[in-house]
Amino acid sequence: HGGVIYLAHPLAEAEVPKGLVQEPLDEGDLRAVATLLSEYNAYFASELTAPVATDGKSFTRLRPASSRPYASMYAN
Repeated sequence: HGGVIYLAHPLAEAEVPKGLVQEPLDEGDLRAVATLLSEYNAYFASELTAPVATDGKSFTRLRPASSRPYASMYAN
């Protein structure tokens, strides 16, 4: 738990699962996404009609709404 999911396109607010927050990428996320997409292109660009854009501008991230998302499942 505690990780992030990068989405190529934002979800409608009604589609965001309970306990998660959808938000724009920060500078660190943009660098991470650019690196991941560059690696993806290195492996798969020859199979695509065009390489995937690596700027990450259309991406959003999902993260847990709390730093302890499962705290309510344990006895205090």
